[in-house]
Amino acid sequence: MTFGAVLMGSWSFYANRHHEVSETVRAAVLQAALSGFLTACLKMIADRLLRFLPHWSLAAGTSLLFSATLLLAAHRVSGTPELAATVSVPLLVSGSYIFAYCYIRRRPSLG
Repeated sequence: MTFGAVLMGSWSFYANRHHEVSETVRAAVLQAALSGFLTACLKMIADRLLRFLPHWSLAAGTSLLFSATLLLAAHRVSGTPELAATVSVPLLVSGSYIFAYCYIRRRPSLG
């Protein structure tokens, strides 16, 4: 969790490096905090959804949508200058993780 927070916070710092230092640092700290939080929560959300949804991809997609909504809303409210660049890498990483996780944890077919 800490590794992901530092890595994604660093990415956010890099993505916003051409703006004022205060904006860059704010975006990096916010992204680090969100990455840590989402790392902790994403698996729990997916595990619950896997029990109720008919296909593993729905659980993964719903989890990713939750993550994207939270990231975009928090960065928009915070005033992150490079919004798309800031969230693109974290969403790619978390999307890859959650789709792989849900595929591995899918329920066996009943047919």
